[in-house]
Amino acid sequence: MDGKTRVCGLIANPVEHSMSPMMHNFFAQRTGVNLAYVPFKVEEDRVGDAVKGAYALNILGMNVTVPHKQRVMEFLSELDEDARAIGAVNTLVRTDAGDKGYKTGPCASRYSHRRRTLFTHWGRRCGQGGSLCAGKGRGCKNPHPQPE
Repeated sequence: MDGKTRVCGLIANPVEHSMSPMMHNFFAQRTGVNLAYVPFKVEEDRVGDAVKGAYALNILGMNVTVPHKQRVMEFLSELDEDARAIGAVNTLVRTDAGDKGYKTGPCASRYSHRRRTLFTHWGRRCGQGGSLCAGKGRGCKNPHPQPE
């Protein structure tokens, strides 16, 4: 970890049981992505504060899980068409205008048959499920690229 480390995380309540930090930090270390993935316990009445605070702190992206998948939507600058249609968000990606919300996963993605999901604002696609890829695509090793 250094001054260039990008931070991503998970907002949930409860969050202490999540295996996501272990998995994402392992993936980042193994692929050489300078990333720290942190769990954040957020009370339901503080979701807006958490989203605004994460943006102010230059957090690159967040995964969102129960019970915040619907509540978080009102605090985002933009929604992906899948998230809007489903009415829930599980991934936030930082943009110049604020955080954009996505609903990722094999059931939500229009590429569900290939199980490739996250669309980042850098135009790179990577991961499965709610996986985040940092560093403007550098270090993102997806053996199954998606069609444009």
